[in-house]
Amino acid sequence: MQKAPADQRPPSALESLWPFFTGTFFSQLANNVLLVTMPVVLLRTSGSPANTAFIMTLVSLANSVGTLAGGYLLSLSSPAVLLAIFTVARTLVLSALSLLFLKTGAEHPFAVASLFILDNLMLGVLDTSRYTVPNTFAPGDEAAINRINSRYQLAFEIGTTIGPFMAGFMMLRAGLEQVNWLSPGVFLIAALSFMLIPTHAPEALLEAGSGESPSPSDRPADRSEASSPSVGTALRLLFADRKVRTPFLILLTLQYYRIKAVFAAVFATLLLGDESLSAWVVGMFGAGGMLGSVLYDRFHSRTAPSTWLRLSAMGLGVFALAWLPGNLYLMMAAVGIMVCTNVFSRLALQSSLQASLPGQGGGIIMGLNRFLIKISDAIVRGFMGLAFALSASPRGGFMAISAALIVLAVVHLVVAAGMTDGRAHAAA
Repeated sequence: MQKAPADQRPPSALESLWPFFTGTFFSQLANNVLLVTMPVVLLRTSGSPANTAFIMTLVSLANSVGTLAGGYLLSLSSPAVLLAIFTVARTLVLSALSLLFLKTGAEHPFAVASLFILDNLMLGVLDTSRYTVPNTFAPGDEAAINRINSRYQLAFEIGTTIGPFMAGFMMLRAGLEQVNWLSPGVFLIAALSFMLIPTHAPEALLEAGSGESPSPSDRPADRSEASSPSVGTALRLLFADRKVRTPFLILLTLQYYRIKAVFAAVFATLLLGDESLSAWVVGMFGAGGMLGSVLYDRFHSRTAPSTWLRLSAMGLGVFALAWLPGNLYLMMAAVGIMVCTNVFSRLALQSSLQASLPGQGGGIIMGLNRFLIKISDAIVRGFMGLAFALSASPRGGFMAISAALIVLAVVHLVVAAGMTDGRAHAAA
């Protein structure tokens, strides 16, 4: 492929993806307003932390099904089209939910839970679509994918940070019924941004990064099996290649940060006695992630995955014990440390996995990838529900959760010790 003349330089992948990063910011802002309001709404309508956690588990399972559906839909359409369509659909569903809650309050818990479940089914489709964008615009180029992922994660975490704090301020000045309308409005802005993403990467975009498109030998092999949109085929491809298998397996164990919505709501409502404080705890998940994405972008080229994993294990240990004093500011600091270090490990392993996807059938493989990660998410939330249901008090539930997180931190330290050559696949 010939390079474009200097005065006609083709846009890089990063330049062409500004609508994707903008839409990501707005969608995460809306998602994290929802992560503040949804568990509080469910606590009001379901009547207990255990019921809320179990409904959130069903929400996670719906999200998991959506990721598989997204993998199949990506074999029929581009991620840009799916991002636009399903973000508009979420706007409509959440508008219906806000109207229902405004008119009836806590009188229809089944209808409220059903709308949340439908929303998360669509969120699963969007999740798979987002994670196939980097490989669509920079197939097989791990350096370019790292750059795209770093920029994406920064936009993601800025939205994650602003959303909860915005919800917290609004909850101090208006009722929950009014704050519920914020998410659908912001999702509409996100949908308009996603509509501006190119539906396919122009050939010139493959020159992004070093100025050269990856040679055929440098790109993941286009296995003939991968072109078939079959979950069974995707499963075989995921586990046949060590470079795909090992980062994927480790990623499954890094999903503990997803406890944020229920954890923050129960901590604020039952330990601190003020449900509006949950916004500040959730907001620190975003602030920590934003710092982590910036630091990863600066240091990833000279830091081994095993080092990132050790750091995330230590951050997890700090978080596991931070709830004990029952202090808001200590918990906010611990959340920031935990999420910052967790982002290090997730970005390193996620970029490695995306760069290893075959050019044909990558969507269905990523759909299965995200599906199993969402199952891991459901297991985490289900465990939280059991911990609170089987404990005599909220503190007993937090004790059980802390013990599990400390065990997981130790497991990560052991796995990191086995990554002797500094690469993710060394542990396999």
